Amino acid sequence: MYKYVVKRILLMIPVLLGISFVVFFLMDLTPGSPADIIMGDLATAEAKAQLNESLGWNQPFLQRYVEYIVNVFHGDFGTSYVSGLPVFQELFSRFPTTFRLALYSMVLASLIGIPVGIACAVKQYSLIDSFSTIFALIFISIPSFWLGLLMIIVFSVQLHLLPSFGSESFAHFIMPAITCSGATLATLIRMTRSTMLEVIRQDYIRTAYAKGATKGRVIVKHALQNAMIPIITIVGVNFGYMLGGAVITENVFGMSGVGNLLLGSIRNKDIPMVMGGVLIIAVMFSIINLLLDILYAFVDPRVKAQYKKGGT
Repeated sequence: MYKYVVKRILLMIPVLLGISFVVFFLMDLTPGSPADIIMGDLATAEAKAQLNESLGWNQPFLQRYVEYIVNVFHGDFGTSYVSGLPVFQELFSRFPTTFRLALYSMVLASLIGIPVGIACAVKQYSLIDSFSTIFALIFISIPSFWLGLLMIIVFSVQLHLLPSFGSESFAHFIMPAITCSGATLATLIRMTRSTMLEVIRQDYIRTAYAKGATKGRVIVKHALQNAMIPIITIVGVNFGYMLGGAVITENVFGMSGVGNLLLGSIRNKDIPMVMGGVLIIAVMFSIINLLLDILYAFVDPRVKAQYKKGGT
């Protein structure tokens, strides 16, 4: 297992380099220069040219990219063109908000989606199955910005129950978490249902019933454990996407998260901020995928046996 982990960590390096090159290239293609963002429209062309020269903007693309990567390996992500603050400092100050939003959203989606999906599989074609199908279709079809605005109108403007702006307290995360978890919740319900239906029709499930095992034990101990890998995949991948910044949700509710910061940085062509944010998000996403693969081995002994068989 440890050899597999080391191999995956080493494979992260070319992946991160490829991502950084693509993003750096795309940002280079956008119009404007760092001096335009830092000095604004009132500065003279000579002053802008001098600033671009001092920042190395006039150097060839590959030279600028290599210098940036070398600085990153030394822990220097650069300075924001807009705020003038170190990139890592700004991202680190915003990350807790995005992490809390992603965590609350995923916990909410998992606590509702998995049990409902199990109930739908156990009671196929029942009222709860039909209702959850309609519920899942509605939530997966509703745009998140529309759901967020609707919740603001109802719970903030009309009922005055929840704050509509900011991220200072737990109450500020209730509506954003519901908004952000909607599509994941619907996906979890349908995935859990379909996976459980496939598992409970297997021969070993009938054997467990024949040996006198209770229905609850069969569902939890035998069926759910063997159906967990697709469910864990959905949870992990969506959690990684949310850590990448729930841009729409953070914008609707005015939250000071990573997604909101990166969106503004892209608009302003703040290359150091965009590059730093993308690299950190890519690292987190890669780590989550690695943890998912390790978790598979603990959930399903067959996966662990494959690791041992392959000498990993």
